[in-house]
Amino acid sequence: MELEKIFSLYDRMPPVKYEIKDTSRGEADFRQAVIAEWEDKKLVIKITCNAFTTTARVKCWHDTIEAYNAAGYYCPEIVQNCDNQYAELWSRFIQSFRNLCFRRT
Repeated sequence: MELEKIFSLYDRMPPVKYEIKDTSRGEADFRQAVIAEWEDKKLVIKITCNAFTTTARVKCWHDTIEAYNAAGYYCPEIVQNCDNQYAELWSRFIQSFRNLCFRRT
């Protein structure tokens, strides 16, 4: 399953458990949040395929969050994966994951 490839971006071991939340808004706006729990951490991994979410925007969101946190306002952290990236472009994966999720619902 392709999801294991995504999990491997954040830990050598697969999560103890995970749950998928679909917030897609039609064929042109695919959005999934994977809530994954390891023994020592919990992450929400967002998987998207839409015109709005880009690698550059994710980096900008990260920088904005850092500025808010530095000013004393809490914002959830955007963490880098094991490749030191904030976002991955994986178009083949998105298509196969989209097919998998839409078949399941």
